[in-house]
Amino acid sequence: MKDYVPLLVAAVAAMTALVGYLLNSAAGRRTERMRRYADALDSVERYQQLPYTFRRRHNETAEIRDELARMLADVQVALAFHRRWLRMDAAELGDAYDALVDKIQLTNKTFRKEALAAPPAGKDVDIEISPRHKFDQTAERDECLRRMQKYLRLSRNIF
Repeated sequence: MKDYVPLLVAAVAAMTALVGYLLNSAAGRRTERMRRYADALDSVERYQQLPYTFRRRHNETAEIRDELARMLADVQVALAFHRRWLRMDAAELGDAYDALVDKIQLTNKTFRKEALAAPPAGKDVDIEISPRHKFDQTAERDECLRRMQKYLRLSRNIF
């Protein structure tokens, strides 16, 4: 029996190290996923803010138009990236994110056109705009968040 004690101690130590490694790796994967999910949701928020940003422009010069176009392109590229990344992470999560972005896209273009049709902000007080654009995406956002939370569970990040 004495001969097995060192072997038993070594096996327990190895198992402890393995469990520690797996938990540490899972925590790292979970943190990276959390950051990616937050970036994806940030892109959605920036997309929703575009009509307000367009409305707050201070003039109608070519430089401002170029800046607004670049802003729109950057957000669209970010949304496309996150659509693909979330789909690769989990198809059902990609579906939920697609539904959220698609719902916002239904009205975002119209809101941006309305904002650009309005005169530029002439005074500081014109910069303050009350939220009036309704995207009605609460159900899609809740579903996307629910699925993100599902994939952030520690058990989903072990391997």
